[in-house]
Amino acid sequence: MEAIRHGERQFAYSIVRRNRRKTVGIAVKTASQVVVYAPLWVTEGEIGSIVRRKAPWIIRRLEKLSEFEAITNSREYVSGEQLLYLGRAYRLKVLYEQNRRQTNITVKGRRICITLGASSNGREEKAIIKTALKRWYIRQAEETINQRMTRLASQLGVLPTMVRIKDQKTRWGSCSSKGTVHFNWRIVMAPVSVLDYVIIHELCHLRVRNHSQEFWKLVSQNLLEYKSKRDWLKKNSPLLHSICNLF
Repeated sequence: MEAIRHGERQFAYSIVRRNRRKTVGIAVKTASQVVVYAPLWVTEGEIGSIVRRKAPWIIRRLEKLSEFEAITNSREYVSGEQLLYLGRAYRLKVLYEQNRRQTNITVKGRRICITLGASSNGREEKAIIKTALKRWYIRQAEETINQRMTRLASQLGVLPTMVRIKDQKTRWGSCSSKGTVHFNWRIVMAPVSVLDYVIIHELCHLRVRNHSQEFWKLVSQNLLEYKSKRDWLKKNSPLLHSICNLF
């Protein structure tokens, strides 16, 4: 780990070197994690200079994530708290039905309503709501991804051998050598256009296994504005993960 001081603020960063990388890139992943991706030939001194130039931007991102994580880490799963679904903000509404045995979740307007049975103690109720929301998000991811997959796979002229929704912490999607495509259920919190980008990205890997110019040309042919979707995901991934890791 390396450290940089800018004004009164100091932050540490790690360096990840990649053989095929041509430029230096910086990712602020959480309020305490900064990663610099660099080609093999760039010296640590040069990397340090780049980080120092970008320090004001890095610090703004760290502070923003710190504020956001302070809010999300205090989540109590009670009515009024904010949730994300398909890129839009919803308010959680907790309802009760005396004789209900199974928890039910519905979307009504800009609210995600969860109906429980007779009220239990706070800690138990929080765990029930948290578990139910995660299961609901996974079901929504399965339905939405499979629905959009049908059209996009036909558009690309490819057919995955299997589609799986997984509980991944860092990757949004992946494609195996056997043609199985995997998606992180948390991507259903992102806008539909970003979700489509992730699907198209993985489907293109069924034809081109690497990230060569040929691959990105294929992505562009199927999603002209893919760069803006990719940039949105890079910018907002830390925020999404801050929310998602609560489930």
